[in-house]
Amino acid sequence: MLFRSEQCGAASNGWGVYDQAEELRRLGLPNESWTISKVNDKYSLCDTYPMVLGLPTMTSPDELAEVARFRSKGRIPVLSWIHPDSLATITRCAQPLVGMNKRCREDERHIQNVMDANAQAHRIYIYDARPKVNADANRLKGGGYENEDNYQNAEFVFLDIQNIHVMRESLRKVKASSKPTKLKKSIQPGTVLILLAGRFRGRRVVFLKQLESGLLLVTGPYAVNGVPLRRVNQRFCIATSTKVSVTAGDFASVNDTYFARAAKKGKKGETPCAAGAEKSEMSKEKKDGQKKMDASVVKGLGADVKSYLKARFSLSAKMYPHELKF
Repeated sequence: MLFRSEQCGAASNGWGVYDQAEELRRLGLPNESWTISKVNDKYSLCDTYPMVLGLPTMTSPDELAEVARFRSKGRIPVLSWIHPDSLATITRCAQPLVGMNKRCREDERHIQNVMDANAQAHRIYIYDARPKVNADANRLKGGGYENEDNYQNAEFVFLDIQNIHVMRESLRKVKASSKPTKLKKSIQPGTVLILLAGRFRGRRVVFLKQLESGLLLVTGPYAVNGVPLRRVNQRFCIATSTKVSVTAGDFASVNDTYFARAAKKGKKGETPCAAGAEKSEMSKEKKDGQKKMDASVVKGLGADVKSYLKARFSLSAKMYPHELKF
């Protein structure tokens, strides 16, 4: 959940961050075709929907109650988005409980009202994310999909998206097949880089190795210019011609998980903003590791290289980046 910065000082549990009624007003409701309805007040209609809903003005509360009984978990067709000019809409809902041969005339009228809410529309497209074979199988369990014979001017499209487990496995395979980020030829272990973004932008750092994520592991070293071990993207670095020896150091223990933040549990009744206000301290183990790894780098630095690493890079008048040689 997102929290606006101005709320961090006040005691807030986050429920006021998003206002459904305000969002519907932003979309242009109420108008002659759509209304901001409180039919779901106290979640009496559907406990997984907001209390305030965008609904066609032509559908009565009694009809909506029947539609809720006909839709899985009471998730009736409600407004998600409306185009400001064409008034084309996107509505969302759960599957109808048609089973083998049930129908609900109130639901059919409600779908017709959704289409009629846009005077320019003469057809309504119903997209079902499931494969059709899955939707047919759900009919045996009491679910299913709308019958085209009962819903006039409706066209059905099955998107053939498999269940969440199949999608998760597909994502895993995509990640596994991803090619590792190619390192620029100008960047080698020991190359001095200039950081162009982040907290230490303008600072010079020493490149140690490339991590599995493709990010670069760099250090100031901290004892020289105050830049600790960090991960940086090579797109936001300038490789210089200066190189130092890092062969004496052992950086095998540092990987992407080394930089993972430990999850903190806030106190009961404490707001998320207040919980995150406390400054995190680096563990003694990491501090000792930083000193040990820096020592192997600092050992081979001359006085002139140390001065170079301490100097912050910046552009002054009549300095053109494309003419500079680093």
